[in-house]
Amino acid sequence: MAPSDHWNWAKCRDKIRSLRGRLGFQDDEYLDFLGLRVNLDTGEISDVLKDELITGDDLHVKFTTQTVYYILSGFSDSDHTEPSGELITTKQLRGTKFGDLSNSGTRERLLRYFGENTDTLRRCTELLGGMKIEFPYGDLAVKINALPLIPITLVITEGDNEFPGDARVFYDRTIESFLDVERINFITILTVTRLRDAIQYLI
Repeated sequence: MAPSDHWNWAKCRDKIRSLRGRLGFQDDEYLDFLGLRVNLDTGEISDVLKDELITGDDLHVKFTTQTVYYILSGFSDSDHTEPSGELITTKQLRGTKFGDLSNSGTRERLLRYFGENTDTLRRCTELLGGMKIEFPYGDLAVKINALPLIPITLVITEGDNEFPGDARVFYDRTIESFLDVERINFITILTVTRLRDAIQYLI
């Protein structure tokens, strides 16, 4: 699922261009996050890992392009707020009182991609600028900035003969200062997708 075709460069460019030098982005002609680079002049999106433009009509390209424009447009409307360091789950998001966001599909994807090899997740996270962190439970916890000022924490517990594996997603409590619940869902999906994409670039 991707945002609608309504979220295109012509519709979103003014808001996205306003992010230059704001909300943790550099004062530059590009916006960089999750190994993606948005050209603020043309709206073209590059995959930094591949060192090539994201172009074409396939579903993955459409999802990436529309999701990036959709998320950045919403992000541009917020004010600068530093992360609090306090972690929450989707159940604690205020916006979930008016909708559903369980992250169950995203967590299943995390397990499918990384549940049997958590070190691959660590390496992919580092490739996208994130890091391994200490956490009270799980076999591996990583933190990655989905956007400047928006860290996402992913925790994987490997399964065994007795118990299945488990994946958890945590957000900083300030995340709803930047994005509504629907955009939080899309930025989470995009983050996990980019981590999956990074697998092929591991040395």
